[in-house]
Amino acid sequence: MTYDHISFKNYNMKQLYLPMDLEVHIPQNHVCRIVHEAVEQVDTKFLLDTYDGGGRPLYYNI
Repeated sequence: MTYDHISFKNYNMKQLYLPMDLEVHIPQNHVCRIVHEAVEQVDTKFLLDTYDGGGRPLYYNI
């Protein structure tokens, strides 16, 4: 089945949640910083090329 839209959960380290900046609580040498950098460098083109689209929308809209 092919869909006419692509639907992913948004991954954004700078999104607005309280506390505003959790990064200040993470030590500079913590492994999660390395994982974050690795994820940011992943080329998602190969994923998008094989994805047919579909899925549920990002947020429930009333």
